[in-house]
Amino acid sequence: NLGHFEVSGGLANSEKIESWKKQWDWPNGWPNQQWIAIKGLLNYGFKDDASRIAHKWLGLNKEIFEKTGRLWEKYDVVSRGIGISGLYPTQEGFGWTNAVFLRILTEIAE
Repeated sequence: NLGHFEVSGGLANSEKIESWKKQWDWPNGWPNQQWIAIKGLLNYGFKDDASRIAHKWLGLNKEIFEKTGRLWEKYDVVSRGIGISGLYPTQEGFGWTNAVFLRILTEIAE
């Protein structure tokens, strides 16, 4: 079912459903979900899928970092931008983004 969620910047957190407009929903992708999905794919032997998604996520993070000088709490994985705000403005320099970026870079991406 990756086709329901996989887009140019990694995995969207939900399918596109117009009535859903929460901060976790489409078009946002969150670092912790990328990590869980990538590790799950690896655990079940889907190395090519895990690698492809990891490279999409890393590429998006690097692209936005080059534009803003920061890593962000979440990303718009569809339009390849900073994540769409919800209850509060999207946060910069977020801990889980930093950690997931480094873990994917050092453990997954080759």
